[in-house]
Formats: sequence, C-alpha cells, structure tokens
Amino acid sequence: MEKALQAFDAKVEFYGDDESSYFGSIADDCTGAEVGLRECQFCKGTHQRVQNTSTDIYSIECACGIELNSTHITEDGESYCDHECGGSFSSLEACRESHKTAFLHVINKWNSLGV
Repeated sequence: MEKALQAFDAKVEFYGDDESSYFGSIADDCTGAEVGLRECQFCKGTHQRVQNTSTDIYSIECACGIELNSTHITEDGESYCDHECGGSFSSLEACRESHKTAFLHVINKWNSLGV
C-alpha cells in the first residue's frame, strides 16, 4: 500500500474553501503501475488507470474496457458506495481522508479480484 499512498499524495489535488466546500481530483493520469495494481483478471494486461471526478468515488479502468468502481448497483437500481462516501466536505482534512479511504478501497478491491 505504500506505493498507492505515494501516488495518492502525488496525484490527487484538493481545492475549495471553508465557505463552500472541498473537493479532490486526480490531476494527471494515475496508472496501475504507479499504485501497485495486479494484472487485469480478464485480459491479463497491466494497462489500467485510476480515475475519479471531483467526488470521493474512484474507479479503475483497464485498456480492455473492464471498469471497477467503489460503488455497486442494487437490485432496485440504486447506486451505493462500498465505503463511507462523504459527498461535500467543510474541512480540507475531512475531504482528504475520505478521498484517501476511497482511493485505497478501490485499489484493494481490484487487487483482491480472483484471489
């Protein structure tokens, strides 16, 4: 996980203020190699990237088209986070911690596929 934490510190930028709220976003492409992802369980390739919008929901997409994210869809069609999603943050520290949790969660989820 040390590799993933280093990538998080280097790639995720935070912006906002106490009056509105804080958000975080991956500044550059964040490759699977940078965060220590295992090969894709479907194509056996190693060309993945970690991405998000400005929310604390992250996904991993492989070049073969497979995507894994930190949410899931229930039978009733609702989408839920697999981790504690924060949404809007009034402090930079709360935003940073929630993004770090989500970032590490999706990496662990990917790396546990097929184990």
